[in-house]
Amino acid sequence: MRVFLSRKFILVIGAILSFSIPRLVWGQPHSDPFSLEWKKDLALVTCCLAFGAVGEHCRQSVAPLDLDELNKDDIFFLDRFAADLYSEGLDRASDVIGAACAAMPILSGLIDFEGNDRVRHWTDFTMIMESLLLVQGLGGISKGLTHRARPFAYSPDVPLNKRQGKDAARSFFSLQTALAFNGVVMAALLYEARHPDSSFKRSLWLIGLSGATLTGVLRVAAGYHYPTDVLAGAVVGSAIGMIIPALHYNKKATKISLFCDGLRMGIVYSFDK
Repeated sequence: MRVFLSRKFILVIGAILSFSIPRLVWGQPHSDPFSLEWKKDLALVTCCLAFGAVGEHCRQSVAPLDLDELNKDDIFFLDRFAADLYSEGLDRASDVIGAACAAMPILSGLIDFEGNDRVRHWTDFTMIMESLLLVQGLGGISKGLTHRARPFAYSPDVPLNKRQGKDAARSFFSLQTALAFNGVVMAALLYEARHPDSSFKRSLWLIGLSGATLTGVLRVAAGYHYPTDVLAGAVVGSAIGMIIPALHYNKKATKISLFCDGLRMGIVYSFDK
């Protein structure tokens, strides 16, 4: 699978960010719902950076498959149909749609752009990098531990060198789906917190979640993932997309709960007056 965000690039930017946070946010007051606390975020970015590095190591340590040991009957029955699917065209389509979903926090920030609010831009950038590092780290660790064969590895119609490559053993979970849901959920939550009365909130959730869901469907249709890979990726990505903004909310919440009304999902904060 081609991941549209270079892992090495994310790790390098995360390292730079860990040294930049104190200088950027120290003594910089602003009224945005989200903020950085340099000690907390320095520790958080450092932990996320370490987590991302461990995940990348685990991902790279995956050994190639022994194709003679593969048997479709060993696949979970709800996933088995995916072993008969393969399409490079749908794989490329999922790359494009998934990349657009993953970039939604950036696109949402451009819609909200305020050129003189440097702190807000760095707050968003920090949250985005923290979430990417966590998603990449969890994905890499999961792929390294599970060593699950991708659906296309079972098909004799797929080129042998592709089936024998390391990437053929990195099915669980769908990192591309996780990144898509992470981007969508984070973008929608940031926009909703900053514009609670906006009529665009529901549309943003609907468009974003539709795109992320389509990314997952295409990953299955392309023969790169099973439905359970995609479902796990969606859960992981959505969870991180909610947790990271919650950790940066300005006010101290006395109660935090999740909600889902069919078209939207998110976090409800209750605060002391």
